[in-house]
Amino acid sequence: MLIFSGSILYAFETSLSEKRMRFGEALMQCGLVTILSSYDVTKMEKTPSALTHDPKAFFFAPNEEIWLDFQKRTS
Repeated sequence: MLIFSGSILYAFETSLSEKRMRFGEALMQCGLVTILSSYDVTKMEKTPSALTHDPKAFFFAPNEEIWLDFQKRTS
């Protein structure tokens, strides 16, 4: 592909990175489906019933630890 201007190059790079991001999200969803279909997930007693948000975190992150119990499904 012959690219004449920087704007076309920028548009090409943007669409490629968006495709990569969508592919990564699809992989994460497949992994999550695989885990949830193979295991029963329950909250452990160590996990508090109410979680508080860490205001310093860039993404949503609780101040407390989240403890989960994974039990392999038999059927």
